[in-house]
Amino acid sequence: MNTNNLSFTVGIPTYYGGESLIRAVDSVLASRGVGKFDIMVTVDGNPLDAKIRQALLQREVKLIENKNRGGQVARIKQLINRTKTDIIILTQDDVLFEPTTARELVNAFSKKTVTMVSGKVIPLPAKTFIERVVQVGVSISYTIGKNWENSDNYFLAGGRCLAFRSSFVKKFTIPEEVLNSDTYLYFENKKQGGAFKHAENAIYHMRSPMKIADHLKQSKKYQFVPDEIKQYLSIDINKEQPLTMTLQLHALLTELISSPVYLIPYIVLMIYTRFAAKDMYANAKRFWDTDVSTKEL
Repeated sequence: MNTNNLSFTVGIPTYYGGESLIRAVDSVLASRGVGKFDIMVTVDGNPLDAKIRQALLQREVKLIENKNRGGQVARIKQLINRTKTDIIILTQDDVLFEPTTARELVNAFSKKTVTMVSGKVIPLPAKTFIERVVQVGVSISYTIGKNWENSDNYFLAGGRCLAFRSSFVKKFTIPEEVLNSDTYLYFENKKQGGAFKHAENAIYHMRSPMKIADHLKQSKKYQFVPDEIKQYLSIDINKEQPLTMTLQLHALLTELISSPVYLIPYIVLMIYTRFAAKDMYANAKRFWDTDVSTKEL
């Protein structure tokens, strides 16, 4: 059982709304040791297939069906505003929880000063060569995050699984034009005087992009982070949390030992993403193409 008796809601914004959404919901429903909780799904203007809708209702999911598309941040704000529990766990329709994930996230709020908690991502076994190469980047990012600022950094604030004290996150100002909501929420939490914690035992799974095109969209979006945080929060993240060469080299050497065959292809892919579609998100507002290959759970 969660040790602090805090009630919680799991919120899932979705535009794609396919079979992966049902699998994500089922993984949350399989949570153990947490007592009763709510699941809310907010649909972003793309009508659900009748079978998907019926399946959600059979699972007693609280369904919010929006006729107009507002973007991911608009739906996240909608979930935050509608939750009535102590904690809100925000996840996505391409994520699978382990049975203990929700419990570990809620237990991480045992200290009253903690206002934001992240889980640990472990990618699903790769089906394609590109997917396995991309997983090198996931591993490198996690190694850096664990060894940077005592695990208090935006590398560990993965947007596919974040939890907040509802009363605290309701105070946030979140522009709906923000593309990288996870990084924004991390720095907004910090700006509001909140405390971040990474829950290493709160494990969740996701499918890494299986196509270069999908990886490119994700990569370029994250490259846009410094500009976006400076624009909306007036924070220079390179000064706020400078990433040292030592941390980067340590992560590369760690990956060289564990995945030597895939490290070189990853470096080539990383260099490619730094030059391809340079201005992909320069004028983006709210919307981007869904990464379909990550939905194949």
